[in-house]
Amino acid sequence: MSSRKRARLQKLAAASKLSVEDMVKPSTVLSHYEPAARLLTPDAPVWLAEMLLAWSPSVWLQARMHEFGLPRAEMRERLRRLEHAVATIKGALGEASVRAFLDAADKEAIAYAGHLDAYLRDMETRVARALRGPELVTPVGKTKAGKGPALPPGAIHPARLCALIIAEAWKYVHAAYPGTRNEKAAEAAEAYWKACGNTRNSWGGNPLTAWRRRFEEAMSPSFDPHRGEVVHTLRASEQFARMRAAASDPGGGLKSPA
Repeated sequence: MSSRKRARLQKLAAASKLSVEDMVKPSTVLSHYEPAARLLTPDAPVWLAEMLLAWSPSVWLQARMHEFGLPRAEMRERLRRLEHAVATIKGALGEASVRAFLDAADKEAIAYAGHLDAYLRDMETRVARALRGPELVTPVGKTKAGKGPALPPGAIHPARLCALIIAEAWKYVHAAYPGTRNEKAAEAAEAYWKACGNTRNSWGGNPLTAWRRRFEEAMSPSFDPHRGEVVHTLRASEQFARMRAAASDPGGGLKSPA
């Protein structure tokens, strides 16, 4: 990590009361997500912060892929090396004499040989598909041009995913999406972004205006699959909280409206 980036992280860590180490990975401490939850709704239930925590690894992973992902040409080269390695291992294990030596190298024969064979066949298929994927190559088989890292199918800009999660959580508790100029929603997105171990230094200095475009982008129908997963997690988190409450109070339970 560069000294400049570490200094920026130290400043952000001090502001959010997290350590620098916490700033470079998603926090696993539930209380770190409570500020974002309370910005969504003042009387935020515990399950709302739990839901934000559950999605934090996804936001963090997307951010790392976008920030540190390999260029397309390098990714293709890595996959080619993997393809060669898989073929080498598969070929060697296919030789009876090699397997005999491996079986004799311990007290018992290789118990997972069948699973390993299936794994290698699966890996061989996956690598071949990845090498031909439109994310890496053109229809004529050349490395796809363009700046930025190689991203797998289904990748989403981490800030859009963050805004999408906040927007869906807002709608879940308020029955309507926040406006793109909603200050509380922007503050919630900023708090959640930091709790997920991210920094924001290249898309606007003012957090309220920086998140406006991200909320607009998050409403695109192309992100509906992600939206569905977030809504499912919201429903599951609330339902699990209800079940947990009922289990802790078996005599009272959850009363239905009259």
